[in-house]
Amino acid sequence: ISPEGLANKTQLPVIGDITVPDIPSLNINDIWKDDAQSPQITGLKSDLSSIRHEIETSFKGKVLAVTSLSAEDGKAFLATGLAFAWVMTNRRVLIIDGNFSSPTISGQTSSKLYVEDFLKTESPLVTAANSSSLTVIKNRGGDVSLMEITTPEMIAQKLGIAKEMFDLIIIETGDLKSNHSREWISFADGIIAIFNNGQNIGKQAKINVSYLKESGLFQGWILNNSNSAR
Repeated sequence: ISPEGLANKTQLPVIGDITVPDIPSLNINDIWKDDAQSPQITGLKSDLSSIRHEIETSFKGKVLAVTSLSAEDGKAFLATGLAFAWVMTNRRVLIIDGNFSSPTISGQTSSKLYVEDFLKTESPLVTAANSSSLTVIKNRGGDVSLMEITTPEMIAQKLGIAKEMFDLIIIETGDLKSNHSREWISFADGIIAIFNNGQNIGKQAKINVSYLKESGLFQGWILNNSNSAR
């Protein structure tokens, strides 16, 4: 499907597309290094920068949720890739891995910060924010939902503290097949969703498309043209 086709089919905007190179050892951090890079990597870097710019033109909030219609569509790669794209513009960015059932981002970082601790205790977020332009809060995984960790009031309070420290907070929420993602989205200022090219929009997906449309927060789709999502 083309970006235009996706926009017509869902009646929602498409703000960009990406093609993640099929490179097993690809590290998102390496994309932004100044070393000589292949045309594939250069193109991916350009795609992420373009998507970042498109989001900036309309998104005025600080908490951006990254979701999808189904699992393994590339949410973790998109969330981290966009975070680095913003860091390259001298923004201070916080990534929260809110995908408890598939904590891909958590497995890729050496961060010592956990969302379970951040939401319930005095987490050393200030120290982390002062030491790096990019901070990651990971999770411990498991069959748990956001609302089982603490109260909505505490979540709002902790995110409020984070908003004062960072220019942008990106939350990988998991896919919309689970209500767990909607719990995170209820605290977001905006939503983007990645759509894996070739997937069908069945009955449940149509319900989730309507949810995005009615949320009033949806910024747009990012079409993933990769053969294998990450």
